[in-house]
Amino acid sequence: MLASLAVVLLLAAPGAAGTPDWRLGAEPRDSAEAALREAARRDDKASAEAVASVSRQFPGTTASGLAHLLAGLRLLDEGRPADAVPHLAHADVQLTLVPDHALFALGRAQEALGQADAAARAYLGAGAGAGGTLACAALPKAATLFARAGQPEAAIPALEQVAASCPREAPEALFALGEAHLARGDRAAAAAAFDRLDTEH
Repeated sequence: MLASLAVVLLLAAPGAAGTPDWRLGAEPRDSAEAALREAARRDDKASAEAVASVSRQFPGTTASGLAHLLAGLRLLDEGRPADAVPHLAHADVQLTLVPDHALFALGRAQEALGQADAAARAYLGAGAGAGGTLACAALPKAATLFARAGQPEAAIPALEQVAASCPREAPEALFALGEAHLARGDRAAAAAAFDRLDTEH
């Protein structure tokens, strides 16, 4: 997955003054970033462990958080979701500017493990991230999992947000919203959602 490399090369780490810096500079800021860069260049079967070792060397740092995220993504790529979960849920990920990406990946891992409720809640968290950059990808996934689990009331807020904010996903979200309202026995709300689907799309 290209995202597993892009995390370190392109995504954010707080700048020295606390301002966002959306790219790693040409020169590492410190030894933690230098170690992360070196580990991220590896492309062999031991690459996830190499990246994870950075977090053990530099705990409580942004580099540690990015290392956990990258390790989790690589383990997902390797078909090892159970091993990915501890990395993606690690507290140091919150020190980065991309905790929503970790939550989205965590949802993928938990879904692969059959942990539907946990995955849905991870997707909800990803969709609520700063700037809403993952909302249109994450919230439909959360709603689908809630609907499958017979929890239409949990799916409805996510579907409403998608219908309002995601033009490409809105038609499918409105249909699912109507279905969710029907599952709750609210025919009037279901009719309103289907009517919006008919008139707006």
